Amino acid sequence: MASEASPSPKETRSSVFSRTAHFTTKRALRATEKVMQKLGKSEATKDNTIAEFVGNFHKQQATANRLNKEVKKYMDALRSMATASKHLGDCFHDMYEPEWAGQVEVNQSLDELCDCHSELSKKLQQQLCDPVSAYLAHFSEMKSKISKHDRKVVDYDRRRRNLEQLKKDKQTKGKISDAKIAQAEAEFEEARRVYDDLTNELYEELPTFYDSRIPFYAAIFQSLYVAEAAFHSAVTTLKTQLNDLMDVAAQDAASRVHSTRKPRVKHAVTALAMSLDVAPDDEAEEDDEGHGDEQQQEELGHQDEEELDVTTADQVDNVEEDEVPAEVKETESTSKEKKDKPAVPKRRDSFKKMSELSKPSALPRPDPQPSSRNPLKSRSSPTLTLSSVEDEGGGDMPEKLLPVEDKEKSASELHGDELTDPTILYTVEATHPYSAQDEDELAFEKGDKIDVIPFDDPDEQDDGWLLGVKTSDGKRGVFPENFTKRID
Repeated sequence: MASEASPSPKETRSSVFSRTAHFTTKRALRATEKVMQKLGKSEATKDNTIAEFVGNFHKQQATANRLNKEVKKYMDALRSMATASKHLGDCFHDMYEPEWAGQVEVNQSLDELCDCHSELSKKLQQQLCDPVSAYLAHFSEMKSKISKHDRKVVDYDRRRRNLEQLKKDKQTKGKISDAKIAQAEAEFEEARRVYDDLTNELYEELPTFYDSRIPFYAAIFQSLYVAEAAFHSAVTTLKTQLNDLMDVAAQDAASRVHSTRKPRVKHAVTALAMSLDVAPDDEAEEDDEGHGDEQQQEELGHQDEEELDVTTADQVDNVEEDEVPAEVKETESTSKEKKDKPAVPKRRDSFKKMSELSKPSALPRPDPQPSSRNPLKSRSSPTLTLSSVEDEGGGDMPEKLLPVEDKEKSASELHGDELTDPTILYTVEATHPYSAQDEDELAFEKGDKIDVIPFDDPDEQDDGWLLGVKTSDGKRGVFPENFTKRID
């Protein structure tokens, strides 16, 4: 059996050229026909039903493209959620300590959660993404048939117009042969047959394809919702188990099963250290750090004055060791009372404080004499005399350091004009003790009664300060109003 001879390269080139020329001629003839139709010289075939079918097809295609886009977004978000859930589970897995209750069950539930996310992604890829991609592939095939139908309609119109023109020329001119008219009729019949076949095919396929959207959408979303329902059901079961385990962990925490609290080891504090531990004044804490040394010296001066008012050096020597705890308690109660005192109002004028006269730099302080009987003896308690202060300081002696006779004398000298009976506005009672800070201030103890009198010049009165005479000794001076209460 002789084999057929393969075409030579020359014949192949000729065949390709002839096909290209044939398609180019067809495009040119169709373009000419469309121009003739726009100019009104040729009648275009119109089918409203086909136009409606094509309109539905384009609408269906737009919806399918949008569905495909949203499904891809949903799958991307689902994968991101699965990744985030896995990372969160890993974090929780690392945080949950081995000694906590249900550590094995927690890890198992977290692993099953990751498996649920993976299974959901795989199931939706098969039941959602793949069917949508196959559904979109039908649009390309159907779109090719619609484009072919549009070209064949133009060919049909061109063949019909050509046949009508030949028949018209034969009637008017009579020079057209019957063979030419027969050839034109054959071409017209062939074009009409192709057009009718494509039209009938579109009449069948376009509405069928358009109507198929309903069951397709139903199947797609049904698969989505069934897969999600199964996923959420499994996740709900696992998270309920995790919630129960967290309840057990919370109950253990409430009952201090895993508490790391330990009792504090208290170190022994000597009576001397407790007696030296003087709480700083609230106002001293608010001063600038730059005045720290000056503040420290001033507090030492105040401390020495208070110690001289409470006890003398001889009384400290006579204190027995078994009385130390009582004094420590008294020191703690005194510190508490200081914290409860109200704030002293500010004054406009600033006088030299009495405490400056008794600063450590101005008073002789002999070496402390330690005692083996009581730790308080180790604290310096200098015995001050009138002559030593006058010789060292070169100034007047504070009233607190004077003997009783000299105190009465100095009081009468400083307040010589206080013996007169001024107008008494009302009487107040001290609710807190107050130590005078300036020369014109009145010192008193809790429970002392003071007669309030008017100022000679009302402009000299500061806010929160009153002028009064103490009923017990007749001393006169200004005092803070918030340290007293009115009783009359």
